[in-house]
Amino acid sequence: MELSQIPILIAELTAKVEALELRLSEVTKPKEVEQPIDIDAAASYLGLSKHSLYQKCSKRLIPHNKTGKRLSFFKSELADFVKSKKRKCYSF
Repeated sequence: MELSQIPILIAELTAKVEALELRLSEVTKPKEVEQPIDIDAAASYLGLSKHSLYQKCSKRLIPHNKTGKRLSFFKSELADFVKSKKRKCYSF
């Protein structure tokens, strides 16, 4: 190794360190925690009345959480539920 190569090696090392820092920042980003929604928001999201939603929850047809007497829902779980209930349409 010659003294003239040192600036080139330092530049290469700097680029590698920056790439590692970028990867590390992507890995260590805190993930957003999904907030639960209440019965009103869930009914609106699903296009159901609150009464219908309560009935479906009591029959365990819709994913929900119950804390005490309060029901809560996660939009991602509701979206997965809606997707799973999709029916194929046949055209003739």
